[in-house]
Amino acid sequence: MHRIVADRGRCAAQPQDAGKLLELTQAMLAAAEQGDWDRLAGLESERSRLIAACFGPTRPQADTAAMVGCIRQMLDLDRKVIAIAEDGLRDIAGEIAGLERGRRAHRAYGDAAK
Repeated sequence: MHRIVADRGRCAAQPQDAGKLLELTQAMLAAAEQGDWDRLAGLESERSRLIAACFGPTRPQADTAAMVGCIRQMLDLDRKVIAIAEDGLRDIAGEIAGLERGRRAHRAYGDAAK
């Protein structure tokens, strides 16, 4: 399992925001590990809204700079989520290719039987 513990000390600008961002990102990783893509999409949407609020134009620049550690942790977790999703896509592509081969074989068998 790829679980990473949130290091809230490195995200000191707004601990509640940083903590929530990391919790959502960890939940996204857990959803990816479980193959729960619908949950992953919902969590990503929620996290995107929080990111927009945390880093929008009204956020003081000093707060944004202090959240660099949090951003690095999120990016690390995101890379893991992407790797899992890419593996899942390869698996699905393989299954689709297998189904297509089976369909062609079935068609060929049906044509030969005529």
